[in-house]
Amino acid sequence: MNKQNTLINYFIFYVATLSFFAVGAITTLGLDWYRTIILPTFALQEFTVAVVWAALFMLVAGSMSMVWNVAPRNKVFTALTALYMGNSLLVLLWNYLFFGAHQLSYAAGAAGLVLLSVVALLVLTWKISSRASLLLAPYFAWMLYAVYFCYQVTILNT
Repeated sequence: MNKQNTLINYFIFYVATLSFFAVGAITTLGLDWYRTIILPTFALQEFTVAVVWAALFMLVAGSMSMVWNVAPRNKVFTALTALYMGNSLLVLLWNYLFFGAHQLSYAAGAAGLVLLSVVALLVLTWKISSRASLLLAPYFAWMLYAVYFCYQVTILNT
């Protein structure tokens, strides 16, 4: 790996860490409200959710680094890079809608968009690196849970 790719890999993990902390800050601001709403019986403990998200941010960053290091610089690469960034923005949007604005229906829709973006990432990444794509599999599983959770919270609280 050359020096430029090493710097880019560090930058990708730096941005992933900043994104994680941004999500954490928004979530922390909304925890008092979250503790007052009706949750489904399968809701996980707050600490567990934080650990899962931290692991997912690192897996996504690892996937993006792998793609960055091996992908030819073409239209697919450009679309994939935009999709990774768009996915991060959708996660921030979902987090804001749910924990910040308390807009449960919109948050459920945003969670669905995150899930769709993960599916797109899985498919496009597979064309470049199956290993990078497999790093996203836990994210896909988590988003299936998250969409259903968000839907159930919306039903229980409206």
